[in-house]
Amino acid sequence: MDKYYLNFFETVDLKNSIIFFLSDHGSRNGKFRQTFIGWYEDKLPMLWIYIGDEVQETNPDWLPNLQKNARYNT
Repeated sequence: MDKYYLNFFETVDLKNSIIFFLSDHGSRNGKFRQTFIGWYEDKLPMLWIYIGDEVQETNPDWLPNLQKNARYNT
C-alpha cells in the first residue's frame, strides 16, 4: 500500500486540500482483543487531519478549533 499512498501524496495539491487519514487497527477478534493491549488499541484508532495552507488562510479558525478539541496535540 505504501506506493499507492506515496503516489497519491505526490500528485495531490496539498496546499488546497483537507485530508482525513484514519485506521481502525484491523481485525481485533480472538484472544489478543481480550488482553490489556488489545483493549487499549481497540479504543485508540488512528486519525490524522491535514489542512493545507490555502484552506487554513481562508478558514483561519479551523486548525485552532481542531487542536483545541483534540485529546492529544502534537
